[in-house]
Amino acid sequence: MNNLKRYLKVFKNFYLVVGGAALVWMLFFDRYNVVARIETQVRIGQLESDLDFYQQEKGRIEEARSVLENSPQELEKYAREEFRMKKDNEDLFILTE
Repeated sequence: MNNLKRYLKVFKNFYLVVGGAALVWMLFFDRYNVVARIETQVRIGQLESDLDFYQQEKGRIEEARSVLENSPQELEKYAREEFRMKKDNEDLFILTE
């Protein structure tokens, strides 16, 4: 009985009750609660890794583009391989596995 009175005395403290209620509200019910913050941080991490990937891809594509712009032989090779282009006097055979 003595312990029960001690616990009830703690809940009579207005500032403690209001502070606890505000803390619970901010942790679980607020628009920017803890769960939303964690989900946002995870999403930011995913987007940053996507950004790194796309920056590497951009660099690779720009390098390939500069090679194609500066070398007619590479441009012809690329056109033949990717778009199956051919000269007028050639025959094109497509081999599949």
